[in-house]
Amino acid sequence: MLVTKEIYYRMISKIISYTFRHKKLFTTLIILLFTYMFTCFSKFSLDGYPHVIKRINYELNKDNSKIKLTCNKCFTLNVSYLINNKSICKNDAPDKTIDILILISTVSDHFETRQTLRSTWLNYTRKNTANVRYVFLLGDRSDYGAQMSDIKENAKYKDIIKGSFIDTYRNLTYKTILGLKWAVSFCSTAKFVLKTDDDVYVNIPNILKLINNKKEDLDKALVGHCTSIQAVERRVSSKSYIPKNIYTNDMYLPFCSGTGYISSMDLIKDIYKVSINVTFFPLEDVYIGMCAKVLSAKLIDIKGFKSDTSKRNHCILKDKNVYTIHNVSSSELKYIWTSFCPGL
Repeated sequence: MLVTKEIYYRMISKIISYTFRHKKLFTTLIILLFTYMFTCFSKFSLDGYPHVIKRINYELNKDNSKIKLTCNKCFTLNVSYLINNKSICKNDAPDKTIDILILISTVSDHFETRQTLRSTWLNYTRKNTANVRYVFLLGDRSDYGAQMSDIKENAKYKDIIKGSFIDTYRNLTYKTILGLKWAVSFCSTAKFVLKTDDDVYVNIPNILKLINNKKEDLDKALVGHCTSIQAVERRVSSKSYIPKNIYTNDMYLPFCSGTGYISSMDLIKDIYKVSINVTFFPLEDVYIGMCAKVLSAKLIDIKGFKSDTSKRNHCILKDKNVYTIHNVSSSELKYIWTSFCPGL
């Protein structure tokens, strides 16, 4: 039987009228409707990622040697600088060199943490006038008070780089790539780049010795706490959760922990250049590992780059074989900095 528009609308009208007269049925339909809408939203939002992420495809190869990571200009960093300090790497003398630029990932409300870093191991930069320079990397917050606080802090210290993306854990890749972009654009004369986080103790004297002793090894390599075997996090409750429809393999490609890795400026330029054609991934250290894979760059694991330790002595952290240590509180960092260690 052919259903005309009039018959169709009459049927819909009767259904709606009947539904309103029966409250339980009406409530049930509303619940079903919202459930359906939520399911659709979850499907298209892809677990809260900043944009729709293209699935990373794999060929059937157990050793990951044929993972298809590249795409055609699928990741463009359409981010502007909300705060920029273009002159951090400018030298007042032509013979001055910048041995290393340190990119420190942080967030707006970690002001006290940044203050602790400025008063401890960042002292070696002599307020960004020495052979070591640094910047703090921030994203944006909707909180007007936080925005004003960032502007006020930067007016005093002039060491903040802030991008126009929302500052969330899932957007750390944006923050890191913004840092690489800034390094290439405004500090390209630096010989090496160290990426780290604001809860990390960095032994700058040891870092400088490392890059001086291993210049050739570091030319086309990432150096840090690097791993070739790490399972993908599948627990939904974890902040590092990656669903199967985004990353089908159960093991990551080799990568270096984002808590601290070093590379030559030449490789940083290559990573930034190739990133536009590497599928976006929300875990920044894994993403940099993907870029390294595309470039056939080496990853060198050095024990002195430690992501964490259960027991640590403040003098051991000043040892010549320690480069970085993760999960250091401000109070512990101050204690490390001020403690006397004979022979060190």
